[in-house]
Amino acid sequence: MPVREDVELPEFRKKMIEGQQHLHDGKVTFFGGGRTKELYRLPERFAAVF
Repeated sequence: MPVREDVELPEFRKKMIEGQQHLHDGKVTFFGGGRTKELYRLPERFAAVF
């Protein structure tokens, strides 16, 4: 079961932004803090992406 079903994840977003790494002269960015064992339901607009 998902922990949350909304898209407001301020703590998660903050970790991603704070942990970001710019590589290859800023052409590639990796965001940190993106690993968790909790499940979240993605909004319907992402259905076609996967």
